[in-house]
Amino acid sequence: MKIRAGAAILLVGAFLLGGCGSVPTDVGNDPTNTGGGASKAMGRFMDRNVALPEDVGRLTGVSQSDGTIRLSEANKEDLISMDGGATFQRAADIPQAFRKMQEENPYMDSVVVAPDGTRLVSCAEAGEDDPFDLKYTRYMVKADNQVINLQDKLPAITMNLHYAADGNFYAYAYDDNSVYRINSEDGSVEFLFQAAQTVNYLNVCGNYLFVTGDNYFDIFDVEKKELARMDETLSEFLTGQLKNFSHPGVTPILFYPAGQEGGIYVATEKGLYYHVMYGNVMEQLIDGSLSVIGDSSKSFVGMTVVKGSGEKEDFLIAFEDGSVVKCVYDASMPTVPDTTLRVYSLYEDNEVKFAVSAFKQKHAELYVKYEVGLTGDNGMTVEDALNNLSTELAAGKGPDILFMDGLPYDSYVEKGILTDLSELAASMTGEEAIFNNIADKYVRDGKRYVIPAVFSIPVMSGTADNLAGLSTLDSLADAMEAARLRQLSGSLISFTNPADALILLSQASAGAWIKADGSLDKEAVTDFMTQAKRIYDAQMSGIGEMENKMYAEVEIGVNGGETHKSGSTYDSFDISRMESLAFTFKQPFCLGYLSGSMRDYSFYVSMLRNLGQTFTFMPGQLQNACVPSALAAVNSASKVQEQANEFVKYMLSAEFQGNAGLGRAPINKAAYEKLEIYWGDNEEEAYGMMGIDSEDGFTSIEVYWPNQEEKKKLKDMVEGLSTVTSSGGKVYDAVIEYGAAALNGEQSIAEAVDAIEKKVQLYLEE
Repeated sequence: MKIRAGAAILLVGAFLLGGCGSVPTDVGNDPTNTGGGASKAMGRFMDRNVALPEDVGRLTGVSQSDGTIRLSEANKEDLISMDGGATFQRAADIPQAFRKMQEENPYMDSVVVAPDGTRLVSCAEAGEDDPFDLKYTRYMVKADNQVINLQDKLPAITMNLHYAADGNFYAYAYDDNSVYRINSEDGSVEFLFQAAQTVNYLNVCGNYLFVTGDNYFDIFDVEKKELARMDETLSEFLTGQLKNFSHPGVTPILFYPAGQEGGIYVATEKGLYYHVMYGNVMEQLIDGSLSVIGDSSKSFVGMTVVKGSGEKEDFLIAFEDGSVVKCVYDASMPTVPDTTLRVYSLYEDNEVKFAVSAFKQKHAELYVKYEVGLTGDNGMTVEDALNNLSTELAAGKGPDILFMDGLPYDSYVEKGILTDLSELAASMTGEEAIFNNIADKYVRDGKRYVIPAVFSIPVMSGTADNLAGLSTLDSLADAMEAARLRQLSGSLISFTNPADALILLSQASAGAWIKADGSLDKEAVTDFMTQAKRIYDAQMSGIGEMENKMYAEVEIGVNGGETHKSGSTYDSFDISRMESLAFTFKQPFCLGYLSGSMRDYSFYVSMLRNLGQTFTFMPGQLQNACVPSALAAVNSASKVQEQANEFVKYMLSAEFQGNAGLGRAPINKAAYEKLEIYWGDNEEEAYGMMGIDSEDGFTSIEVYWPNQEEKKKLKDMVEGLSTVTSSGGKVYDAVIEYGAAALNGEQSIAEAVDAIEKKVQLYLEE
């Protein structure tokens, strides 16, 4: 594959470098397949997982010299390889000065290491009076134990450190966006330039220092000491791929010098490319869809090139999560696997992306394609995406695996589009058992067409007295109106705009809006809207400017500055996030999603302890409800039924769900129980701190692991789930769209329900 400036050109059969991909010449439900015996292109890079010691944590960088490859790891000792990156062991040549520094400064936010063991270290020390008043210190520790204090040579907050292929260290200062070069021999510091915005990655190839940030890319000429002219082909290629990460030094882009003059290697989620500076071609060596390189759940920290066994070089790539892959060229493998497995979801879903990536690593013989109906950049509406999918399915084609979140489930069942997964579900016993109290809710007439992979629980928190007797929407409306009489101003609950109110309140009610025959239950929708308006009016009658502003910012979300609809939950409304705002305003009630993640629950219960509060199921038209998502189904017309079923079973397995770091609670029982392994045993001692703005100023809260009572409460809640609901689909979208106008007073509830009914009727008639 070659990408030229201004256009993407697929050159089928022109494989100038190994690993470039054409479309598969075989099967699945790939509409691009023409079959017909075309000669098969051979040769591609294959991922080889590199064996690392079991205790490896967060990696921070890679360096290489004279056959020695060195990995740096946050707060630990280096790892070295003398066999071309096949294996790594703990390094024995760690400077004693660094060991002492580790003892005195247990929190090192960044450590990057040169091949000889010289390292650049950034430490953060908490202030005596305020633990959030951090003091940063930077040192260079030479391999011979010499320590060079860089404190007075760099700005106060310089955390983003890098070792570059030119043998120097580079640093980015958050204070003023300045970039520095640090000589790895003598520790001398040289200011280079001031970046236009925040930087998260730096590397040097030849004379060029590449600087990237969130939608930001610059090239600095280190020889001329000035910004270089922009490489338009490279810049265009990187458009849309640059984003920020939470840890310094973590990046979605890697640069590394190639052997040819002016040549560079560029790794992104799209794959690995070769480019000649200021040329007009990006030449693909490795297709990201066929490699862990394309796994968006992983974050790069570094890359190096290793001499391969043949004429092509191998590529060693390290990820922040402590994993390393070696990409090795294999001439005996088809350039693109013969069999295609298509996976589809209407919205991009991180859990699905994780599963696709993990499954690909286990099945190099398959070309697993993840397709998203609404990418946000193709101008499609929901109707467009659904129509396109329906056209394919009606022709007996379409994706092999369908995630039904937002898709017309009833219609697909009636048309015979979905495969009965009863046999697959029955095989999941013992270690592979799933929560049937959730999954069984999707059994219809003795058949199971969909199995949810994950779920979240809509909850409400408050004092025990405030929550007493609250289980229905009308009881919550009564409590809200009473609370407003006691508290004439300020926030009472977790929203200040009608759409957010409906999104949150629907999570324990949406499943009640459709009758058994698939028609709209107009009475249920009317009751929902009536109670939701009472709750909304009680909240808004005392809201001030500050509450309005802060809750409006919830819509910004936590993923890259935009509201992110992942499957059927909004990450913006995770309960720990919502509780932090409730804490700020000392609200009597708080609504949100309990995702099931370790972080979400421990942060949540720590805040509740501080407030003297508890939590329960969110009141609604359904009782003891959860929101299942990543609803896996198999296309009955798929020509690769065996592989499709295997994918679904793998996504539900303890192996995948117990190790994937899912953002929502796993449906697999063993994987769910494994969450407790990550919860520390010491329940009495705080393991962290968090800061929250409150009416009394900035408040520090200690974060604890859940205690036995809190663990049991969560376990009992999961086992007691008895109904399922959904957020997504035409009915849900219509309620949010037209219901907001009713809550605002722009139209009556009756008018809004009539509009909802008409919208749903048109949908059902399609």
